[in-house]
Amino acid sequence: KPQDILCNSTELVMRWRVACKDTAGEAYTNAVAAAPLSEREAAKWYLRAAEGGDVHAQMATGLLYANGVGCKQDDRAAMQWLEIAANQGHRAAQVNLALMHKEGENDDEAMRYTLAAAEQGHAAAQEEMFVRHALGQ
Repeated sequence: KPQDILCNSTELVMRWRVACKDTAGEAYTNAVAAAPLSEREAAKWYLRAAEGGDVHAQMATGLLYANGVGCKQDDRAAMQWLEIAANQGHRAAQVNLALMHKEGENDDEAMRYTLAAAEQGHAAAQEEMFVRHALGQ
């Protein structure tokens, strides 16, 4: 599974609050500042931010779908959201998408996204590329 799993609803809420930029979202954030959201509610707001174009929310939404946190587990939706974020240069999305492609045995796409993350300085991706090069792959 993708490495950057959002592990609990508190973390989901905190990341959503940081990602949220619209006035309605800010008002909602202020109204629920003391009350944690359920994973399902947090996933709904992440999806809203992702649909609004927030690259971090797009990556997070991909991870939510990949792991079935707050929503039904859906690898296809996960890969779609991760690809949207990855194609905007989001390193963590690139690495997670590469992992999903590797699990799905699509080595060409795994290599493409690993290389993209490595070129941006992602240490684990750089290590993966070094190993592949050392093995002649």
